[in-house]
Amino acid sequence: MKKITVILMTLTVLVFTANAQIPNNGFENWKTVANCIEPAGWYSFYSLFDSSGTYCPVIRSTDHYPESIGSYSVCISSYSVCISNDTTLWKYASEPGRFLGWGMLGTAQLNDRPLFPLTGHNTSLCGYYKFLPQNNDSMNINVYLYKNGGEVANGHLLSNAEVASWTPFNIVISSYTDADSARITLSAAMEPKGGGGIHGNSVLYVDNLSFDVLITSEAEQAADKIPGTFTLSQNYPNPFNPNTTIEFALAKTEFATLQVFNILGRQVSSLVADKLNPGVHKYEWHADNLPSGIYYYRLQAGEYEQVRKMILLR
Repeated sequence: MKKITVILMTLTVLVFTANAQIPNNGFENWKTVANCIEPAGWYSFYSLFDSSGTYCPVIRSTDHYPESIGSYSVCISSYSVCISNDTTLWKYASEPGRFLGWGMLGTAQLNDRPLFPLTGHNTSLCGYYKFLPQNNDSMNINVYLYKNGGEVANGHLLSNAEVASWTPFNIVISSYTDADSARITLSAAMEPKGGGGIHGNSVLYVDNLSFDVLITSEAEQAADKIPGTFTLSQNYPNPFNPNTTIEFALAKTEFATLQVFNILGRQVSSLVADKLNPGVHKYEWHADNLPSGIYYYRLQAGEYEQVRKMILLR
C-alpha cells in the first residue's frame, strides 16, 4: 500500500525564452570601432586595446546558420584572415594575460565584469559553429555565470579539430544554485602566453547562441524554443528549505508525470500528470510539512524516465 502524505503547496509553471538574454545572440547588429566593426553588445581585442584599427580579426560574415534566420554570423580569426590574407603574427609578448589571443570576442569589458543580466536556471549554452584550424590551433567557446559579482559556474568547448560545416554545440554549465549575470567569450586560438597559443591563420564562425535549447527556425528565434532532447535538471537550490525548483525539457508533446518520493520509496507528492507541449518547464515545490531528509523526484514522459536526488535541510 502506497503511503500518501497530503502537502499544502503552491505549484508554479514557467516556460521561458532563453535566447533573449544573450545580447545580439544572432550577430545581426554591428557597430564601428576605429577602422573595424564588431557585434553590438560585444567587445573584441581591437576595441579594448588597438584603437588604431590596424587589424580587424572579427568581422561580419554572410555565411550564417540556420540559413532561414537572419543574414550574418560572426567570423573570428587568429590574425585577420577573415578579410585579407594578412599573416603578420601578433606579438604575444605584449598581450595582457587575461585575454584569449588576437581573435578574441566577449560580452565582457576590460575589467571582466559580467555584461548582461541572467534569469532562470540555465544549464547549457547552445549554438552553431565552424572551425578551420591551422597548425593545431585550438578554438574555445566559454560561458561564465555570476552571482553578486562572483563566479559561480562555467562551461567550455575547447577543440583543435576541423569542423568545415555548420555544426550545433551544447556546452554543459557546471552545477550551481543561483546566478544573476553572465559573460561569454569566443576565440579562434588559445591564450598565447609563454610562446604558446596562436600557431596559424585559424578561423572560427559562430551563430545563433541560446541557453538550454537550440534555435532551429525563425519562429523559435521570436518565441519559446523546442529542446532537442528530453532532460531532467538538478533541482535548485539544493539543499533547500522548504522551497525548490524542478526544471525539465520535453523534445515533443508527451503525457508527463513528475513525482516526489521519500527515501523509503513512498510517493509524497505528484507535481504534474498531464499532456505537455515541447519546451522547458519549471515547477516550484513547497515542502512545508515534510521532515528533513533525502527525497527523489522522477520524470516520466513517453519512453523517457529519469530520477534525481534532492535534500530537504531544515
